[in-house]
Parts: sequence; structure tokens; C-alpha cells
Amino acid sequence: MQASELHLPQADPSLVVSSLLFEPISHSLALVRSDSSLLLYPPFSSFPPSSPPTIIPPLSTTSSFLRFHPNPNPNSASRVIFLTARPHAAGSSILLRAWILTSANSFAPICLDFNGKHGASSAAVIGLSHGFSVKIEGSVNFFALYSASARKIWVLSVRLRDDRTCLDLMKCAVIDCTSPIYSLRVSMGLLLLGEVNGVRVFPMRLLVKGRVKKRRNMEGRSENDNLSPKSDDLHKKQMDSSLKDMGGCCNGGGIELEGTAEISSPVCKGGHRADYSLAIRNIVKLRQDSGDRGSFFVAFKCSEVQSRNGLQTVTASLKAVSIHSLSQQRFLILDSNGVLHLFSMHNTTIDSEVSTQSCIPSRNGRMRRLNYTMKVQMLAVHPDIASRTYTIWISDGCYSVHIMSFTDVDISADESNNDGSDGKIMQNSVAVQAIFTSEKVQDIIPYAANGILILGQGSIFAYGIA
Repeated sequence: MQASELHLPQADPSLVVSSLLFEPISHSLALVRSDSSLLLYPPFSSFPPSSPPTIIPPLSTTSSFLRFHPNPNPNSASRVIFLTARPHAAGSSILLRAWILTSANSFAPICLDFNGKHGASSAAVIGLSHGFSVKIEGSVNFFALYSASARKIWVLSVRLRDDRTCLDLMKCAVIDCTSPIYSLRVSMGLLLLGEVNGVRVFPMRLLVKGRVKKRRNMEGRSENDNLSPKSDDLHKKQMDSSLKDMGGCCNGGGIELEGTAEISSPVCKGGHRADYSLAIRNIVKLRQDSGDRGSFFVAFKCSEVQSRNGLQTVTASLKAVSIHSLSQQRFLILDSNGVLHLFSMHNTTIDSEVSTQSCIPSRNGRMRRLNYTMKVQMLAVHPDIASRTYTIWISDGCYSVHIMSFTDVDISADESNNDGSDGKIMQNSVAVQAIFTSEKVQDIIPYAANGILILGQGSIFAYGIA
């Protein structure tokens, strides 16, 4: 075990760090400070990082890393982007700003253009009420923005222009929330919402995939024909690639989600050139509990119900307060009672499920409780979808962090032997090691499969397991 305290260079050491954000692929780090300012560190290979941070002034109420991958070119390198949000116009709207990781290994501000209506500027005004709380969650080419006061989730795509001077934002879907959301995750081509007594899942592909119509203006052909098989196949390939890239790009290949977009016109037989105009359907709008667009709900368990004076009341309700990806089909869920649950997708092809009653099991997924004696307050997972061994870091919020691991073999054995009771995966897992800290644990972020950053009461410690 190797341990060290990080003395990161910052402008005002008197400000206390309140939380950490880490981008695992590039090793970029963001420190959220007590005055809501941020220190954004570029990728580093050793601790502490030697490069000075980019200082993002207050007031940033939420922030997230995301990655842009230039679809459909799989050989192009992805770009790291950092998004922040703050209230605008007395909280009636949201102001978004973005920074991009440059080739010089530093973060620089980048212009934003929302829906192409107001032109590029240093910030984009989003017409969604900020209210008392917003949450932004980024993935690959997409991010979700949740406003608790507006009771809405916006799903937006990002696209980096060829000159890399501006980031185009396009609203893809709007979800009207009918119940509170306690956690939000966009990962592995899925939008997951932590709710009371379980998790709701929305396939991103069905939220953002546009149906296109084409008008051809050429001799001997009528207008409003369907897409040619070749063009339709290209569109499908773009979306399939998007799903593999954990979300993909809904407006790849010049296709936009609103309005029209012109594409190059191929030469047809006889030398005539077709005039293609791609008109995309309107933004997807749906209710949180509608069961539309392949969405479904997976419950922890049936709520306990008591009868009092002839009325039935719910006596216990768990909330999914944290969601972490293990692989493309498995997610680790932390509930409000400090209990861990393993959510497994049954199929990669998701069927719509109209019923969302919590006591009805989902045919698309399964939730199992993981038996462990600690009341978990913090959970962290290092994302490594290629590995069949899952390493998780858990803490009770006091002075220790425990490292647990289990494999797909443990899960398969648990599934075959399960008779409807809670799973036994944690009992079969291995406690690799426990870390005891001198300060109370405030936050944990794994920077590698065998390394973690622990935020104490103002201090940051790096631990590496040899």
C-alpha cells in the first residue's frame, strides 16, 4: 500500500475542497470548492499533477465531464469536455459554459451554440428553470440536465465543429418527471434514474434516434419518398456505433434533430442530381412513468404496507441515491439505507413495458440485494468494461474505505442458485484491503483499478495498492 497527501497547486489554499470529479480515460481532475468555484486540472500521469489548474469562478451549481467522439469515424480520437451550469435570470433559466481539453494538454473555454438559434457565444442560455437544484450528467456525445423545480429532464447532444472553436448543443428529448429523482446516470447507452424503491431505465437510442424523411426533386421522381436503403443503412450504422460508444452522437453525419439539414446530393442515373432535404421529427417528449420509448422500472422490493383505520399506508420506502456502471449490462445501486444492490440487464434488446408498478418484476432486468454488514454511505467504481472482475470501493462515511471485488463467475453462480431470495455475491467476494484515514471521509474517487483519491476534511489523499 502506498499513501500520500496531495498538495495541489491552487490560487487560494484557504478555500476548502467539497467534492471531486474525475475523468477516468484522460485522467483529468476537477476540485469543487466551498465557494462553488472549481479547479480543473488537465491529464496527469503522477501525483501530484505538475500542470497548473484552470480556475472556474463561482457560481457553478453542478458540473460534469463528457467526451465527444466524432461519429461515424471510429478511428478519430475523442475529446474531453467539461460542462458547468449556474442559475441565470434569477433562476428562471440555466447558463451553461464549457471547457475543452486542447492538444497542449490544458483546458480552454469553448463557445456554445444552442439549437443554432442565437449564434455561438461564450455561454448558452437553456430555457429550463434552475430553481433550487439542477443536476448535469455527461457521457459520450450526450448529457442529461435535470431540474428538480421544473420537474423535467432534458437530453442534449453535443457536436464539435470541424474548426474546434464551437460546441453545438441540440435538445433531443424532454422527460416530464412525475416523481422525485434522487440520482442520475448516463452510461452504456442508457439513461438511469434513481427513484423511490428502484431504478428506471431509458434506452438512449430510442430517446434520440430521429426518423428522417427525404424530398427528392428530380425528373421522374415524386417528393416525400422514403430514404434509400443505402442512406438508411448509413443512419442505422451511425446509431449502432453511437450505442457502442456509450451514447453516441444523434446528429452525426450532418443530420440534425430539428429543422432541416442539407447533405451532398449523389449523381443519379442519367446524370441528374438529387436534391436531398432531411427533415427530422420533433423532439421526443414523454412522461417519466409512461413506459414509452422502451423505458421500464426495476424495483428493490415491494414496499411494506400497513393497514391503519382501513387505509393502506407505505411504511418504508428506499431511494436509489447512487448509480454506478460495472459493465454494459450490470450496474451497482446504493439505496438510502446504505444497502448495495446489483442491477443486471436481461437483454441488450429492450422491450417497452407499460406497467411501472414497483411490485411487478421487470422482464428486462433484475435487482438483487448484496449482503454486506457495513451501512454504506459512499460508493465508487473504476470503470473497466473489458474486465470480468469488478472492484468497488465503499465507505461508511467515517474513517475507513473498504475495497471489495467479485467476478462474473460469482454473479452467474448466484443467478443459477437463487431461489427468489437476496443474492449472496458479497458473501463470496473478497475483501482485498481496508484503508483507515486520519480524517473523516467526505468523498472517494478511484483513479485506477488499484488506486483511489480520498477527500478528507479539506485534505486529499492518494492511495495505491501494489
